[in-house]
Amino acid sequence: MSMPILRSGQGKGHHILDYLRSFSIDTIIPVDLLSAAKLITLNKNNFLIMQNSRPLGVYLLVDGMLQISQYDKNGGNIIFTVQNALSVVGDLELFCDECQHNTFSTVQALQASRVILFPEQALHTSGLNDASFLKFLCKHLAKKVFETSQNKISMLLTATERLHRYLYIQSIIYGNSFQLIKREQLASMLGISVRQLTRALDNLNRTGMISHKNKSVVIHQAPDNL
Repeated sequence: MSMPILRSGQGKGHHILDYLRSFSIDTIIPVDLLSAAKLITLNKNNFLIMQNSRPLGVYLLVDGMLQISQYDKNGGNIIFTVQNALSVVGDLELFCDECQHNTFSTVQALQASRVILFPEQALHTSGLNDASFLKFLCKHLAKKVFETSQNKISMLLTATERLHRYLYIQSIIYGNSFQLIKREQLASMLGISVRQLTRALDNLNRTGMISHKNKSVVIHQAPDNL
């Protein structure tokens, strides 16, 4: 299993500030929380956290792309999202008193990525007492709840049905015309092979459900199994 590589701590605070400033959020992070923050570098396919492991705090994705997946206890459904910068990981666990000892999801880097860790203790002593920081977390939490509620995929669906549902939900979030992520990454998320994914794309394109050329997709019809 590929685990994260830590490249932070003493002397690296200026790198964290550079990332925060690039998203214009440096002024909403309390000073005490910022001083406790750590910068984490992930190589492609590294795992940041695993489902049911103990969370260390809240992670802020500032560069790269993460896949977040959660399986039902019976393995019958998978809920997934792909997160780009800027996004928050670990906020659900932070606000759930009954779940703070276990993470909801497995988080894996789809490409070289960097995240800022705000440790749990610092969050409780300073972060959660700051109105601006709380508003920031709530905004991202609301976005995540919407995306997660939409992205539940039944493992009993065919490859074409899974893909059609995924593409339709992405059109709701990003607009009717959007760019696909790499086929290997998408196939992995949907639990199918790249060959099955290619065949499913061809099926949807041929039947007029979508228009697909290169990485560009346009949705013409919603799936029947929503």
